[in-house]
Order: sequence, then structure tokens, then C-alpha cells
Amino acid sequence: MLGTHNCDLSSHRHVECVNTKGGFRCQCQSGYRRGQDGKCENVDECDSADANNCHTHAVCSDTDGSYTCECLSGYQGSGEICVGMYLWLRTPIWGIRVVSCKQKYSYFVLLL
Repeated sequence: MLGTHNCDLSSHRHVECVNTKGGFRCQCQSGYRRGQDGKCENVDECDSADANNCHTHAVCSDTDGSYTCECLSGYQGSGEICVGMYLWLRTPIWGIRVVSCKQKYSYFVLLL
């Protein structure tokens, strides 16, 4: 038999009611925690490297209930994985051969 709950969903943002055996509990949605006033507040995942999956070469930006990661200049990827875009070499090694029209030599780009 289902009953009613006392989670005040109208005045408390980011709270959800979870059914339990014989009852319910009110909890903050993912990305939020209960503050001292009892309301759910945003968790800043960027405050601690342990709270986000951003790569060492990425910047973490806190968003409402979550976060985003963006690779730093000179790197590319998802933000959780960032790879150096270029390593210019004049000696032929494994990589992609790039021929320059402005210069009289070709060079290779090593993909890291």
C-alpha cells in the first residue's frame, strides 16, 4: 500500500523522495548535499581533485549539480582524457608525415 510522503518538494529544490520498505526518505539529488539549513545545495566538485574526473591538463568548471572538464590550450580530448596536440620533430619517427609548402623540408607530428 502506498502512502503519502512528507518530503517538501515544492519549497526545497533538488530533493527527491525515495521509497523504502515501510516508508520513505528525503534525499538530495546527485550533485547536491544537505546544507546546514536543511536545504539541498550544490556540491562544488572542482574544489577537490578527488571529487571530479578531470585530467591533469584540463580545467574543471562547476555547474549546477555537476561539473565540466575542458582540456587546456595545446591539448585535446574529452576533458577527462587530454592529449598533447603537437610535438614537432624533424627526424622521421612514427607519426603523421606533414609536408610544408612554406618550408623546404617535411616533418613528422608525433601523436602522444
